[in-house]
Parts: sequence; structure tokens; C-alpha cells
Amino acid sequence: PAPGAYAGGSQGLPPDALLRHATDYGAWCQTNAAKLHALEAFFWPVPDKDK
Repeated sequence: PAPGAYAGGSQGLPPDALLRHATDYGAWCQTNAAKLHALEAFFWPVPDKDK
């Protein structure tokens, strides 16, 4: 289930739910970081120093 399913009527997620989804969140963050780096390289390429 989605992490929000564990929240019920409380204001936040219980610690066990956060720990259960920590790996998923980490993978999601790394995927987004890779996409941002690819966009950065596409729009702002680093000039070749050897030229």
C-alpha cells in the first residue's frame, strides 16, 4: 500500500511505515537526481577544456 495508507486520521506517518518505505523513497530520490543531472547536462553542457 501507499505510505499514506498507514497514516489513518493522524497528522503523519508512524515510524514503522516510514522505515518500511525508506528504500522506495531513496530509490525515487536517486531516480529524480539522475533525471535532473541529465537535464542539466543537456541544457548546460560543460565546455570541452581540451579545445
